[in-house]
Amino acid sequence: SYLGIAPLVFALTRAPRGIGWFYVAIAACALLLCFGTALPVWELAWRYLPGYASLRVPTRALFLVNFAGAFLFAHAIDSLAPARRPLLAKLAVMAACAGAAGAAWWIGQNAPELGFSQEAVSESRWAIGIAAAIAALVILQRWVPAPAFAAGIAAVCFVDLRHAFGEYALVRPAQSLAAMPALPRPEWPAPRIALIRLPLNLAAAQHLES
Repeated sequence: SYLGIAPLVFALTRAPRGIGWFYVAIAACALLLCFGTALPVWELAWRYLPGYASLRVPTRALFLVNFAGAFLFAHAIDSLAPARRPLLAKLAVMAACAGAAGAAWWIGQNAPELGFSQEAVSESRWAIGIAAAIAALVILQRWVPAPAFAAGIAAVCFVDLRHAFGEYALVRPAQSLAAMPALPRPEWPAPRIALIRLPLNLAAAQHLES
């Protein structure tokens, strides 16, 4: 589950008001639940929250984080409206962009030490570019119409999400699938079997020798 750089930057730079606190609570509870049995909150919900025991994967709670983040993102965008004297809001967004770019640069420079693959270097550059695009749009907001500013923010979000999920679950033409070599038929009985157990966190699989 990937919220996107722009929604995260905007949501973290605007103090929620009114119903915004409700969405903050949703995001906080969902983040706690997604850790599964690593935190006691999940087990309490599994045992005592009606219907929650039927959910299979704890990390699906991150969908609620995205839902709440979308509202907080819109709330922060609204604070940049000219009628609301958005100078402080703009400065906060630009500071957050600078912080995000700095964090991405640091991760890219220290990827091997942090245990990340070499791909983290190119991804850090991408994050820096997205943060710079957001900052540029905020700076130019004064001279562009409101619909153009909104379209620019939407375009940045779309490009970022397309970059993150563009290679996920690719759909290939049937002709290319037919041209792929067939997988070798496994021998039977197989030399190994897999025993899949479903404890409370529903995420454990143990391989045993046959």
